Amino acid sequence: MSLPVVVTPTFTMTIPSTQKSVNYRPFLVKEEKILYIALEGGEDADIHSAVRDILAACINGVDVNTLAPFDVEYMFVQLRSKSVGEVITLRMKHSEDTSKDSANTCSFIQDVEVQLSDIYVEIDSAHSKKIPLGAIIPQQDQKNSAKNSPAVLGNDLGVVMKYPNVFDESLQAADPFDVVAGHIESVWTLIDGEQSVVDDFTFNEIRAWVETLSTDQFAAILRFFESMPALEHTVEYKCSKCGKEEKVVIKGLNNFFT
Repeated sequence: MSLPVVVTPTFTMTIPSTQKSVNYRPFLVKEEKILYIALEGGEDADIHSAVRDILAACINGVDVNTLAPFDVEYMFVQLRSKSVGEVITLRMKHSEDTSKDSANTCSFIQDVEVQLSDIYVEIDSAHSKKIPLGAIIPQQDQKNSAKNSPAVLGNDLGVVMKYPNVFDESLQAADPFDVVAGHIESVWTLIDGEQSVVDDFTFNEIRAWVETLSTDQFAAILRFFESMPALEHTVEYKCSKCGKEEKVVIKGLNNFFT
């Protein structure tokens, strides 16, 4: 007699960056083992590889290599909640400025339960992939002096960005100009009410173009990365030893590996 087939339930979640609904299943014991081995080793590359492999195996119809960092964080937490349990226990300690008097400092570590369903992606209302870079001089007038051909209100320039991939480790030490150039999806202009879009450039072409931006324009693009959505949750608890109330903001995937 053959062994019975184990039926695995499926669930639905929404990818934060695209609002697309996808189906997924809990990870299995063999996949959980891969994650634990990576966590015990402590190497970021191994942990990222394990997370990538688990997401790819459990989520239908998604190329995990195209997911934004906050997509990966949110989707893995949802996956973990259906695979291991919807409550995790975090070990919390007081902030370092709890007391200026070292004699009164409480070093007690408190176990705090967190409901994974309460954790969501925090989105800055000002954040957008479409970044206006200001008024421009019409191309036909660029050969004239700036005095004779000023930037015209309504003739605008901007870029559409794409999110970095969390599994791209080269991003960590990359030149900021390379990072910006590598994440520009398209460049748009709006002249006399007519919009044009350029998206067929090479990396070297867009890299050289980025170097022609003003300091303010470059800073506007950098704010895209600084304001990117993030998985975050505020934990409030009262120390059971000293009675002090604490409020701690936890961010990033590593906080939920428990």
